[in-house]
Amino acid sequence: MANTECKSRLRCACGTIASAALVNAGVIIVPPISSRSYIVVGGWLKSTTSAATSTSVDVTDTTGTEVINAAVAVGNLTDGAVAPLTASSGVSWTTFGTANTKGKGLKIISDDGGLTGTTALDYCIEYMTL
Repeated sequence: MANTECKSRLRCACGTIASAALVNAGVIIVPPISSRSYIVVGGWLKSTTSAATSTSVDVTDTTGTEVINAAVAVGNLTDGAVAPLTASSGVSWTTFGTANTKGKGLKIISDDGGLTGTTALDYCIEYMTL
């Protein structure tokens, strides 16, 4: 049997969003590419200082009407605690594990634009490309 090269389609988008105002506006973490679709398969969010006011911080696609991949309840975003994107109390999956529409990127945004409290939001979102 010949050896074959395995090219993983698993990628990570990791970084820090520097303020609640930026989370409220929405930050694109994976840019849209017309020939690609993305599937969110894991990751985490971590707030510096406890988040407040909004219901959730969401990982969505980049359409005008966002398709929510995962929503993390603000109550899970306490100072320094890692909130994994797993099906658990305080995290809801909508299209988690399902391919988004081709040509749409990924972003992180508060559900209602009213997030307060956090001075920074660290993230690492695992996704696959198709």
